[in-house]
Amino acid sequence: LFFSSSKDGREAPAIKEGNKAVKVLIDNDSLEVDVDVLAEVSGLFLQVQTTGATECPLADFPGGLARFRDIIGLLVENESLAVNDETVLDLVEAAWLLECPSIFDAVIDSPFISSLSSRRRAELLEHILPFAAASSPAEVEHGGFNQAPAAAGEGSPSGAPDGQQD
Repeated sequence: LFFSSSKDGREAPAIKEGNKAVKVLIDNDSLEVDVDVLAEVSGLFLQVQTTGATECPLADFPGGLARFRDIIGLLVENESLAVNDETVLDLVEAAWLLECPSIFDAVIDSPFISSLSSRRRAELLEHILPFAAASSPAEVEHGGFNQAPAAAGEGSPSGAPDGQQD
């Protein structure tokens, strides 16, 4: 096994011997991840694996590298995901960007969601439904939408893609 670390000094999950590493670029930092393991749970990383790319730029990843590391911990090492009022929308957007239902499951099954009032759950549902109903980010890149999804807080009231298809 070999390891990778980024500028924050935390070690990345191990890349299994014989598997392919891909460098994920977020802001001005990078992290090498095991694309073969991630391709099993993420549509985005399945595409990266299929194309043989050695880098995967994720500019403006929701929550930055710290949130991406949390997600990798969940997907690769089965760590629990810290879902709270500050992270929940980032995690939902990340699930959509990475095409990864496991992240949605972790968010919905979290103690944080269980502890919310009915009113707050309904507010979150308004943010989650457009992501769940929208086509994949890959389809957006290949012309599946009239326009790319709006950035958080722009376009639709929730900041999520509107799901309108050609």
